[in-house]
Amino acid sequence: MAFAFLITRRKTVAGSVKIAASVRRFLGTPSPLRRAAWCRHRATNRADEEGHRNPTSRRSQGRHDMANQRCEQCGNQTPPWDTINCGSGDGYHELLCTSCFNARIAESTGFTDFENARLAPIRMIDSQGESHQFQFHFQLRLLGDRIALDGFELQGELPSGYRSQLIGEADDEVLVLLGRLVEKIRRALSVRHIDFRERRIIESTVRGRIEWDDSQAGHVPLVVVDGKEVSWDDLGRVLMSMEGWQFRLDIADPSEEL
Repeated sequence: MAFAFLITRRKTVAGSVKIAASVRRFLGTPSPLRRAAWCRHRATNRADEEGHRNPTSRRSQGRHDMANQRCEQCGNQTPPWDTINCGSGDGYHELLCTSCFNARIAESTGFTDFENARLAPIRMIDSQGESHQFQFHFQLRLLGDRIALDGFELQGELPSGYRSQLIGEADDEVLVLLGRLVEKIRRALSVRHIDFRERRIIESTVRGRIEWDDSQAGHVPLVVVDGKEVSWDDLGRVLMSMEGWQFRLDIADPSEEL
């Protein structure tokens, strides 16, 4: 889940949280679609959920070096970032690779002409001249007739750092979606929010992503800002440079651009 907060210049401390419109629309969708979307959401966060249950596997030396896992349908060994732990209403869970998952969903939804597109990694430069490698893959998201294209950095075999997502229609051209996603990533890489050396906010807005922090046992989050993991305490120290100012916290779906 992505977030952004805006610091304003009035000298009264106040806060508010606004849930993105897409989230409200999603919560208003029929329950079968919500259950399907939840299953697909688990697909993009499965490795993180494993970390919740097994803290030693997360935010540690071996977190990004998890071994490949076997797809229960095709039997192929698959890297953790390309697997989906899909659950049914009766409590049965099945580990699938993205290709098998997409084929199953395409068959159940009638998209018999759907083809998996495997997109090669590309390297991009951020505003500080640092190189970032993104692995793009094409995924059919369980939201009726929509698809999701995700781009993220890999550290070892797990997503880490910058992530971006684009939602399109099932019949959209993959290369068109890819071009739009690349431009979205470029915009994200062009902005720097925090001077980590001086522990200060560069402008008045900070955008990032909310993650799990094992060291806090889930009581407070870890956030990712400018592609870097920042503890809740460290974020608080940065915010103290703005003591007395107002702020507004916006929570948005990962596919939205803040």
